[in-house]
Amino acid sequence: MIGCFFVIYVVWGSTYFAIKVAIESLPPFLMMAIRFTLAGAVLLAWTRWRGGSWPGRRVWLLCAPMALLMICLGTGVVGWVETRLDSGITALIIAASPIWIVMFEAMLPRGARPGPLGVAGLSLGLLGGAALIDPTDLLGGQRVDLVGAIVLVFVCISWSIGALYSRHKAIPGNLLQQTAVQTIMGGLALLAIAGFAGELTRVDWSAVTSVSIAAMLYLAFFGSILVLPAYYWLLRQTTPAMVSTHVYVNPVIALFLGWAFLDEAVSSRMVIAVAPILASVYLIAVDKRRQGRLR
Repeated sequence: MIGCFFVIYVVWGSTYFAIKVAIESLPPFLMMAIRFTLAGAVLLAWTRWRGGSWPGRRVWLLCAPMALLMICLGTGVVGWVETRLDSGITALIIAASPIWIVMFEAMLPRGARPGPLGVAGLSLGLLGGAALIDPTDLLGGQRVDLVGAIVLVFVCISWSIGALYSRHKAIPGNLLQQTAVQTIMGGLALLAIAGFAGELTRVDWSAVTSVSIAAMLYLAFFGSILVLPAYYWLLRQTTPAMVSTHVYVNPVIALFLGWAFLDEAVSSRMVIAVAPILASVYLIAVDKRRQGRLR
């Protein structure tokens, strides 16, 4: 379990940096479509080579909601968002995801409800997010693009609903097969969006750099083939709120990589936002242990 948490904390954190590099010369929706379709095809080929059966119609149907909510809308749209926001800021805003997961889970008939420490942790996370966006500009520093921030809120909501669905919906087949199906379907949905947005006709393949291609391949093999199975496995071993704590560590990785390699500024408001966000991780973890919900 520790290894899987390392993957969703560190490797996933680096994907925001990789996305920024990949979209320097590749259209965002098309890049994400290729990333996920390639990753899904490799995973499916691997499961077949290992003797697994071809996923049946029921598997494809049950995986469709997760493909749309988590892969297409919950991750693929991030590529477009990073055309408007720095990679570190994007990761910080996505840190609000646990708030939505806990809220939606509490609405379920048998869903887990946060205790006092959990509520305090979520409040701190919300406070950190508000400090980061800061539409009134009270804290000064770099302004955050509100359109990009609003879209990211819907990205968080979409991912959170998909995460809860994946935990409570029994899907036949092994985890790798399910992940392959979801990434293929999500990639194809993003390809349709890329076509609708006109990216398929506008892309200049002669201008695509080898660095962007390398970043896209990193996203496919490390950011998808490695990260997604680890994430889905953890969802089945512990609570969604605990798994979602990766969004608190990811921004630290993303901020460092963006600052070190992309010359992204680390403003005062970003520093102020990080403290309550990271503090909320500890409070959520303690709350879960006290309530005996960790397995």
